[in-house]
Amino acid sequence: MKRDEWRAARLNEAANVPDTQWATETRRSLWWWEMTFSALYFAALAAIQVLCFAVQPPTQLWLGVMLVVVGLGLSLGFGGRSPFTVGAASLVYFPAAWLTVVLWQALSWGQVPMSPGVDDAGFFVLPVLAASAALVGGFLRVAAQWGKRF
Repeated sequence: MKRDEWRAARLNEAANVPDTQWATETRRSLWWWEMTFSALYFAALAAIQVLCFAVQPPTQLWLGVMLVVVGLGLSLGFGGRSPFTVGAASLVYFPAAWLTVVLWQALSWGQVPMSPGVDDAGFFVLPVLAASAALVGGFLRVAAQWGKRF
């Protein structure tokens, strides 16, 4: 059974069970499951960005981060994640970047960065980009499935 089939079966089961509390808990657990894995992807992206570019950030680092976030949002949307889940999970990016800097400072005695290299003003931009890209990815997923039928 594939992930999509399992998810659809769980949602169908939650829709048809007479116990409304169990159905609500099932839907909520599915949402948290998707949110956790999406957030892990964004946290890994932030850690990789800090470790690769924080010491000598390129001039267009913010543009690169936005493009990678759009790509990640597209892939998560194409994988079946909801745009709201992807947008909410992208909020993990900046705390994960700062946590990587703090851990790097704590574990290293050499030349370490004092900031992740990306301005925190993008805290409001990344969720919008990620959610929009996930929405487009979802449309592409539907178009690809529709194209296979004909």
